[in-house]
Amino acid sequence: MTERLIGNRVYLEFPVGKVSAEKICECMSCKNTAKYMYAAPYPYTIDNASIFLKFVERTETDESTFQFGIFTKQDECFIGMISLENIDYDCRKCEIGFWISERFVGKGFAKESSQLLIDYAFRKLGMNKITAFAIKENIASLSLLLNLGFEIEGLLRDDVINKGQLVDRYAFGLLMSNKKR
Repeated sequence: MTERLIGNRVYLEFPVGKVSAEKICECMSCKNTAKYMYAAPYPYTIDNASIFLKFVERTETDESTFQFGIFTKQDECFIGMISLENIDYDCRKCEIGFWISERFVGKGFAKESSQLLIDYAFRKLGMNKITAFAIKENIASLSLLLNLGFEIEGLLRDDVINKGQLVDRYAFGLLMSNKKR
């Protein structure tokens, strides 16, 4: 299955086969990009990117995960990833996650990409709830999720290890009935 979700300035593509390990590594090489991604090492190497792309390839046939590449429409530049994971078709819920290369942060690309994928989850996959998690200090992601209509459902204390330290994460939820139009 191939999916392309098209917005005003970005498009999301699944699978992301045209993205190289070098391009992933380039996007992830900035400390600020990986800072709040507990599963991403820093410094990020070509080997890390190759392992990540193999993981993404394995998920292409798994209906509980969709990993989309984020590309600018203007020049088809790869700028990050956005995913739906832990998709539970019985309970009609899933989790959204994303990262954007630092040079594209603060320009509305994460918001537009998230809006496209939220719409896909509710309309195409029939989800009723989308969850998200953000490290407590990640002000940009916290602000974005709230702006998208997510509500804070709780603080998970000492929830994950990020760069060697236990950190707190906020749990967010967005119900289809509360989605911003």
